Amino acid sequence: MDVAVIDAKVTKAEDRAPDDMVREERVRPRTDTPVVWGHGTSGFDAALARAKTERKLVIIDFEATWCGPCHTMDEWVWNDAEVAAGLRSGFVGVKIDADLEKDLVKRFNPGGYPTMIVLDGAGNLILGDVGAGPDPGAGRRQARARCPEGREAPSHHPRQGRRLRAGR
Repeated sequence: MDVAVIDAKVTKAEDRAPDDMVREERVRPRTDTPVVWGHGTSGFDAALARAKTERKLVIIDFEATWCGPCHTMDEWVWNDAEVAAGLRSGFVGVKIDADLEKDLVKRFNPGGYPTMIVLDGAGNLILGDVGAGPDPGAGRRQARARCPEGREAPSHHPRQGRRLRAGR
């Protein structure tokens, strides 16, 4: 076996750049007014009541403390200025810790974490994949057809999270 030393002038940053899933997010403006999230079952109930009163949608962010992509969403997507403005104007947000809120996890059966689900104020599914069946995209396609005013929830991929725009 021959071993060759290659003296390539590659910096650590250049080497890691292709794997950086949030490089496009790093340059985007961050919000000065963060989204206020409810938490847990009580936060869920309060979000439904507030959404009904304010005629907004509820966005549920199913997450877990051990979930790396969930932390990425918190750090780079939810505090993006444009995403935060869209959330504040049209949604009431609630974060559900999947390890603590077993009843809500059982009810919505997210296929993985993070998972975002959008409901109306009555608790009806508007957008999101609830449960993982043979065609996980079917729920999303059906819910998207019912989504009022063309609003979309951010997907669970950090680069697609900014799809949520004010007025969309």
